[in-house]
Amino acid sequence: MSILEPWAPEPSLPLLVWVPAQPAAPAAGEPGEPRVRIELRTSGGDAAAVVFSTRARLVAALGPAQPWMVMDAGHLRALLAAAEVRQVLLDPDLTACPGRWETDDLRRLTA
Repeated sequence: MSILEPWAPEPSLPLLVWVPAQPAAPAAGEPGEPRVRIELRTSGGDAAAVVFSTRARLVAALGPAQPWMVMDAGHLRALLAAAEVRQVLLDPDLTACPGRWETDDLRRLTA
């Protein structure tokens, strides 16, 4: 696992990263356009984005039911900087972390 500053040039993220994400409802009073929420974790007491260099690594760490999206790393860095998220965890081992998505969770999203 690497801990990267979102705006640091080295070490760099791959051009594309697989990001744990989930559908999100629009905020009250905002247009009803679809939204996506990037899932964050805590590292050293601070919010951290978790990203993976391949889909296989994401599935190995979070399971096959984990919703995800592929993002351009530069766009991700810009979003994180705007949200003041200063850490990016590349390919972390999260197999023992609680809160993994299950198939029933995905069914609830589509119901």
